[in-house]
Amino acid sequence: MNEKEHEYPTEQSSFESFLQRLAEGRWWVVLPVLAVFGALYLLTWVENVGDTDDVYYFSYLVENFALNYVGDPRLMLYKAMMQWIYHGLHAIDIAVSGLTVMRGFSAISGAFAVLVFYQLLARDLKLHVYTAATATMLLATSYGFWRYAIEAEVYVPAILLLLITLRWFYRLDQRENVSAMAWLPVGVFSGLVV
Repeated sequence: MNEKEHEYPTEQSSFESFLQRLAEGRWWVVLPVLAVFGALYLLTWVENVGDTDDVYYFSYLVENFALNYVGDPRLMLYKAMMQWIYHGLHAIDIAVSGLTVMRGFSAISGAFAVLVFYQLLARDLKLHVYTAATATMLLATSYGFWRYAIEAEVYVPAILLLLITLRWFYRLDQRENVSAMAWLPVGVFSGLVV
């Protein structure tokens, strides 16, 4: 028997075509999807849903302490990045609180994490685009992911960086004849992420 006799039809619906373009990273498809998920997370903020006082303390550190003040060594890169964003916004006369900067960063990281997760499933792991889209929507709208995407916490930015690392590892692993030096940057990056 000929293999062609057992192939599935190649006609795609417009939605399936959209999902395929999203997996390929076409900017005219990616930007609206990022905008939708960014808006979902930015517009659904609630006041401190977990009653975690540490987010208020951490935003206080971002606003009032010097860049060289370590505080919690596990979060020093995150704190420094939030301080750079906070002070950069204030330098151009955009007066926002440290809490707002951190929440905004989490929301934007959440939108990017949703996109990277979808691309990991559809493009790298080669799941069908409907399967990848279903899994991605379950993640994106789950209470746990949403709750940390709207909160001033490090979890969703860390998830984004881990997903980027997974894609990077996977793509290097799929190539043939990859030198040891090609693995060095991804190893360093994954070490910083953890």
